Formats: sequence, C-alpha cells, structure tokens
Amino acid sequence: MRRWLLVLLIVGQAAAQEARITELQLEGCRVTEPQKVLAAIGFQPGMPYDAERLQKALMDLGLFESVTLETTQIPQGVQVTAKVQEKTHPAPKTEEAARALNPIAVVRQWLAYQSPFLPLAEDKTISFYFGVKVPKDFALFTPHGYGETLMSLIAKVLGKAPWVKEALKATDEEAARKTLLVELERHLKRSPNDAWARFVFAYILAAEGRHEEAERQVATLLARRPDFPFSYLGRLHLATLRISSYLGTKLKLPPSHFPLPPPNPTSPGLLRQAIDEGIAYFHRLPDRAWRPETLIAASLFFVSATGGEILLLMAEFSKIQDDETDPIKHFSRLTERLTEYLTDYLWLSQKAERFANDLTVQKAIGDLGEMLVTTCLTFIPLSNFASTAETDEPEPEQWGEFWAMALRTNLRIMRPYLERHQWHLKHLTVKNSPYRADAFNALAKCLALLGDFSAAQKAMETALREMSKLEWQTLNEVMGLHALWEGNKLTPTLVARYVAWLDGLERQHPLPVSVALWLSYWRLWLAAKGDAEAMWEKVPEAERREALNRLRRSVQQFPSDAGSWWSLGIMALALNDVPTASEAFTKATELDPKNVAYRYALGLVALAQGDFQRAIELLKAMETNP
Repeated sequence: MRRWLLVLLIVGQAAAQEARITELQLEGCRVTEPQKVLAAIGFQPGMPYDAERLQKALMDLGLFESVTLETTQIPQGVQVTAKVQEKTHPAPKTEEAARALNPIAVVRQWLAYQSPFLPLAEDKTISFYFGVKVPKDFALFTPHGYGETLMSLIAKVLGKAPWVKEALKATDEEAARKTLLVELERHLKRSPNDAWARFVFAYILAAEGRHEEAERQVATLLARRPDFPFSYLGRLHLATLRISSYLGTKLKLPPSHFPLPPPNPTSPGLLRQAIDEGIAYFHRLPDRAWRPETLIAASLFFVSATGGEILLLMAEFSKIQDDETDPIKHFSRLTERLTEYLTDYLWLSQKAERFANDLTVQKAIGDLGEMLVTTCLTFIPLSNFASTAETDEPEPEQWGEFWAMALRTNLRIMRPYLERHQWHLKHLTVKNSPYRADAFNALAKCLALLGDFSAAQKAMETALREMSKLEWQTLNEVMGLHALWEGNKLTPTLVARYVAWLDGLERQHPLPVSVALWLSYWRLWLAAKGDAEAMWEKVPEAERREALNRLRRSVQQFPSDAGSWWSLGIMALALNDVPTASEAFTKATELDPKNVAYRYALGLVALAQGDFQRAIELLKAMETNP
C-alpha cells in the first residue's frame, strides 16, 4: 500500500511540474499593453507553468513594480492571472518591452495625479548650507523631515566662522564636507565643549556614512552637555537611520538622503529609547529654560519623533507572520501616542506665544503642527475605520463612505489643534517673513481643514498676487477637502467653481506654471463632463488648443524656467502632440541638463517616435538617479 501511495505521489508531482498554461491574463495594465507584454516574454499557450520563471520574466521587463500570480486548475491545464503594479517611471530593458509601453498613457497617468486625494504629504527636503551663499544645486546634504528652522539656526551660530566660509568655497559637495570635517575636528580639539560644533560634526559624519563615529560624537555630547537640547535630536536622527536600514531589508522604503548603516535588529528598541528619553528631557525642563533655541529643538525633536512612531509601526507590521496577530492593536497604540503628541503640541504652542515675533520659532512650531496634522489625519481615521470595519463589516463599495465619515469626525475633534496651527501660520505671513509664500499656502490648507473655504481662497489669492507662488498641491488639497465636506464627491459643479475662480485670477495675474497645468487639466475634465477616460480624445478641439496655449503663455512669461517648458511638454504629449512635446522637453533639458525627469520625458518622446534604442537609454534616467 505504501509503495502505491509513493508511486501516486511521484506521478502527481510530475503532472504538477508538467502543467501547461492554457491562458495567461494580465490585470493592472494602465500604461502597458497586455498582448505586447506577453509577446515580450515570449508567451505561447501550452507552455509549461513555472511560477518562478514566469514572475521573473515579467519583472525583468523593467515595467512593473511587483507581479503576483494567481492560478486556476482546469482539466486542460492551468489558467494564470498576473496581477501587476506598474512603475511610475517604467524603464523597459529590451526593444520588445519598450514596444509594450504606451508613452502617451504614461504622461496621462502622471496628470491624473492632479486629482485631489487626502491627505497629501509635503516633501520637506531642503538644502543644508550654513547660511553661506554657494553655487546653484550645491547642498552639503539634504536631510528629510527637518526644515529651514534648523538650517537657519545653525547658520546663525556657525555661519560667521571663517573656517566654515572657507570650506564652502569648494567646488563640489564632497570636498566641502571633507574640509568641514577636518576644520570641525581641529576646532573641537581647541574647544571640546562647543556643543553646536560637535552636533554639526556628528551630523556631517552621518551624512558621510560614518555612523559609528557619529554615534560616538553624540554620546560625547550627551555626556559633556546633557543640558544641550539638540543632543537629543542628534541621537534620534541616528536612531532613525538605524531603523530605516533595518526596515529596508524587510519593506520597500523610499531612498534615504543619508547613507544607511548596516541593518541591526535591535534598532526598533534603540529608536523607542531615543524617543522616550528625549520626551522625558523636554518634559522636565523648568520654565526658565525655555528659550527660542529650546523651543526650536523641541519642535524638531517632536517632528522626528512623529516620523519615528510611523517607522516603529512599520517594524511591528514587518513581524506579522500569521493571521492571529491583530493589526488594530498596533494602530490603537499609535493613535494613543499621536494623541499625546497633540497635547505636547499645545504645550509647546503656548510657550511659543512669548516669542511671537521670532519667526524661526514660529516656523518650527508651524512645521510641527503640519507634521502632526498630516500624520493624525492619516492614521487616526485609519485606526477608526479599521475598528468600525471589524464590527460593522461594511461591503467594499461602502468603504469610501466609512473612510470619509472617519475623516470628517477627526477633523471636528482636531479643531482646537488646527486653530493653534492657524495662529502660528498667520504670524509667518507678515511682510518681512522669509517664509511668507509657503505660509500662505499652508494657511490655505489649514483654513480648508477648518471648513472655511472662502478664507482659504483669499489666502491662495494673496500667495498668487503678492508672491506669484501658489502651489498646485495647495489647490488640490483645498478642492479635495471642499469635496469631502460636500458629500465626498468631486462634482463638475464644484470643479467649475474653482476653474472659474482661477480663470478670473489669470486675467489679472500670470499663473505659475504648475497652476496653469492644473487649470488646463481641469478645463479638459470639465469639457469631457467629468469623464477622465474621454477627456483626452473626445473634448472639442478648441479646448485642446487652449490647454496648450495657456502653457505656451507660461513659457513666454518665464522663458528661462525649465519647469514651464516641461509642463508644456507633458500636456502636449498627453494630447498626442509629439512635435511640440519634443521641442518643449529638449528646451527644458537645455536649461536644466542635470534634471533626470526631463531626460526621462525625452525618452517618452523617443518612444512615441519609434526610436526604441534611444528611448531605452533615456528611460534609464529615473532608475540610475531617482
């Protein structure tokens, strides 16, 4: 009996190995053409089914972020469905893969991001330059999540030092960093208790990837100057790099602006300790210790701690290996932490009132408010939604309604914090404020969160008229929130109101190129009566011409602005006007030859022209330097 069972098992395994694919379907193709994708991997019905080889063949095309295979066994063989997630910037590896990519669909997909969604995260990457004028695009390092407040404060403290200015005379970033490290090391031998110099020394060491040395410097700083508040920020920054490296081995994370240390499984514990001890330090400070520098350090610390809590949540989820683990508990724990941070925000905000005219302090508190608002309006409604879904078990078509309900509820709860955030932003809109333009954009979003859309529009008008700096992301968020409060549906009536308002502004003042692109997109959407699929092919020719003419006017207004030419090219290619797109992208590349996005766009033009080899070469740009 055992012998027969063994024979049946061997035969069954052989049959499974020889299973033939009767049908292969692709799901998720928006910018790629399924039949051409299948041709690119050489698929033929009746081929043996090998899941690993099939998945690798699809991934090797350079078109997809991920591929998941699902199978159905039938008497004739196996039916396979490949669920693909396309790359934002596909980079085909072969001519056959390039033929499967539709360049017109790629740019249309990019423009679809003009559609509002909530919440939107701002990229706060800035250049760290010590307040000394340096060549364009010269940045010692570009930390993510800090802000201009830390940079301006360091510039005030160290920017006048002759050796700092001498170091920044270097012609490239690497030389400048190395010169600064040498000078800082000399300076610290002469003045070992200079806390600011040691903090910056540790920070540049981290930027150079010398993490153990950076950690020794921070440990020395904490030992020598435990009263220096930026010590705790430095320690938290290094712990964040550690956990980012650890999570990078488990999850797909965005690239870091700093070199990462080797992965360490103890990094979540180190980050938790750095957060908790830093919070305890700030909580026990006496009232007399709260000077402007202390408030700035505390604000930056809580910004980083908020991001650290998200990384710790990701670390918890990365350990989930079975269905018995309850993810709602992790969300609930994060919600409790964020609620505590909101209380700390009010506490810091009240202390900042005594320095109402110190714009650096107000900027620091404003950055903290924006970070907390964005994070809380993402994760607290998500936690509420998950709990509601577990008890009420809504149908999939009801999820949007439940999510919108959770978001509206949390907006009402967060009103006191939003009003404090509004107070700080208004202080940054004074005439002499270097943060004025950004503050008006942030104020417009804050007012929209409070439901005051008339005031939000006035703030956007001021940003446009007085500073010519209205961001399309601001328009998106304001209109998206307006839709949320009016039934969570983006209607042609609502879009038409914003389009008419911008049309009126355009007659009085030239629009920034990103806003001109935004307006052109939504006018096409209205012409297609809200049908996003039909807006590119079925709208009247007059609307298509006006969409391009609006961007041509921006180019005439800002002929030396590469972004204006790029926007014209994007709209032209989306409307299948390849010659105009080619001219515009070429000009953008001439004005800013280092911008890889412009080279990538030229690759899409080459693809539309049938020049596949040139397209493959240019489309590598975003992979080699994203």
